[in-house]
Amino acid sequence: MEAKRQNLVKTTQKHDKKGEFKRIFGLFCREKWCFEPEFRFDKDRRWRFDWANPELKLAIEVEGVTYFGKAIGRHQSANGIEGDMEKYNRAIELGWVVLRYSQRMISNEPDKIVRQVLSVMEILRGRAN
Repeated sequence: MEAKRQNLVKTTQKHDKKGEFKRIFGLFCREKWCFEPEFRFDKDRRWRFDWANPELKLAIEVEGVTYFGKAIGRHQSANGIEGDMEKYNRAIELGWVVLRYSQRMISNEPDKIVRQVLSVMEILRGRAN
């Protein structure tokens, strides 16, 4: 597992930042650690995770605008923040682990994200055994 992890991290460092997140998750799928895009996790609500591995109940959320300026995105309004809190709390209630990343983190630290996701996956696989 450690050799695969090192190879995956090295591979992420070779590519440009454009489309980094989709490429990272493409790598996970090639390694048979697939994440489904736009995964609906609650049958009673229309909430979706950006990416999810239903087997492990591991979700990845890419947060919208994460800087303050003149234009405020939905995730920065009071209602948007509360809506996200409600969504994440419900996910935890249903047994999900949710990792949250900003666009900047994805662009600037893809190797760190890969290491963290793989580490959490190992922890969750250990709990299942």
